[in-house]
Amino acid sequence: MPVPDTHNLRIDKGTDFSRVFTLKDSAGDAFDLTGYTVAAEAEDRTATVLGASNLDLSPSVTGAVTGEITLSVTDTTTAAISGVTEGLRDDEKPIYDLLITKTSTGLTTKVAEGIVEVVATTTTGT
Repeated sequence: MPVPDTHNLRIDKGTDFSRVFTLKDSAGDAFDLTGYTVAAEAEDRTATVLGASNLDLSPSVTGAVTGEITLSVTDTTTAAISGVTEGLRDDEKPIYDLLITKTSTGLTTKVAEGIVEVVATTTTGT
């Protein structure tokens, strides 16, 4: 099984977000994701940043044999985030987790978790 880890995420409002995770087993080798599905969401513990609903981080396996998972959120979606995390304590900021599920057994494992920082973007348009 892959070794779970804590990674905080930073999302800049109004920009495309992408983060690549490379899963390793306890020996440090790439964890083969063949036959696994992935899920990841951010949850706003105080409903002040993301609002009342969870944010789908749209995970996909981008390298099954190399253990690579990519999270991605479009600029349109990040622009619609209602708040920012500036001034909030860590226990008030949104959190996320990344889960993998072995399709043949249904066994689900958390492989990453952390805090989600949401930062305002000053520039508009390109």
